[in-house]
Amino acid sequence: MNTARALLGNSMKSLQMSRSWLTALSMLMLLLLPVATFAQGVSADARTGTLTPVATADLQQPVAFIGQTISTSIQSRPKGGRRIPSPHFALAAVGKGPEAAETPLEKGKSSDLLRNFNGVSSRDSAVTNFGAEFEPPDQGLCVGNGFVVEPVNSAFTVYRKDGAAVAGPFNVNVLFAEGPMEFTSDPRCYYDRSTNTWFATILFIASDNLSARTDVAVNASGDPTKPWTVYHLDATNDGTNGTPKDPGCPCLGDQPLLGIDNDNVYISTNEFSIQGPQFNGAQIYALSKSDLIRGRPLHYAHFGNLTIGGAIAASVQPAITNGDAPAEYFLSSLDPNGTTDNRIGVWALTHGERVSDGGTPTLSSLVINSE
Repeated sequence: MNTARALLGNSMKSLQMSRSWLTALSMLMLLLLPVATFAQGVSADARTGTLTPVATADLQQPVAFIGQTISTSIQSRPKGGRRIPSPHFALAAVGKGPEAAETPLEKGKSSDLLRNFNGVSSRDSAVTNFGAEFEPPDQGLCVGNGFVVEPVNSAFTVYRKDGAAVAGPFNVNVLFAEGPMEFTSDPRCYYDRSTNTWFATILFIASDNLSARTDVAVNASGDPTKPWTVYHLDATNDGTNGTPKDPGCPCLGDQPLLGIDNDNVYISTNEFSIQGPQFNGAQIYALSKSDLIRGRPLHYAHFGNLTIGGAIAASVQPAITNGDAPAEYFLSSLDPNGTTDNRIGVWALTHGERVSDGGTPTLSSLVINSE
């Protein structure tokens, strides 16, 4: 069973530091670097486009389907991230790595206390998905404005911070106005305090295996139980619907990763062929934050065919950036030959304000050593 945690006081800082020391160290290193240090542009294909809202997800009137059974073809479809094929970021045969040490909370410090409650479970997934349970859960968790939203493969619930459920559990597709039998995976969400807005994303693959997309849901009311506006970001990339024609496509955007700054919401995916073994690397999307919040036609910029450190880029994690910053930063691990490479790819996207006007921001990169 997954555990949804509301972290209080200094405990949030200590846990984040212990779990993400490498990322934190790397981010500190890049913050010491001026933006001018980055290469002036990267080898990439850039394009822009506009999306219109396609649906409204209403949690007050979800589709009723409890008691039905899921088809064998849908149930057997694997959820979760695909393995990046060798030689791209292959795992080398190495000995046992170091183990993380436990960091117990100090006794007597009320500021270090944790409040926790049981989150969305495999049973919730079964109840809302025709008896099917999905692993791994690929948890998305976001907290704000007195609410906790937890989407997983393949259910979600809205809680209060004390763990009281206020909506759900639902099939996770309800959040994206998709039919209950449709294939989705890898949900993510984030509450943006500066705009009192909730953002959520999920991978979608059509039942005929001929198209795929990233669904983007937005709730600008501050109350996640109220309706969400849904956009469809096409990831098929076979030359149809204005998408680029990439090798091996129709393709899917696997494991959508989510980031944000003052100008945009950022999504990074790994592009795989739906029907074959082709891997085309990371795709980076910048979506106008102001367009999303206002529910109007959405301007976006897309960067594909990305390389860094002599290899195809993969699993590029965008940052959660609060306040003013000279750029939106991204990190990716480099190990193209499976040799336990210790390099980290660092990306900087500048002129993000151009996206809302239909323009293209500047994407730059450099490589740093982590040791």
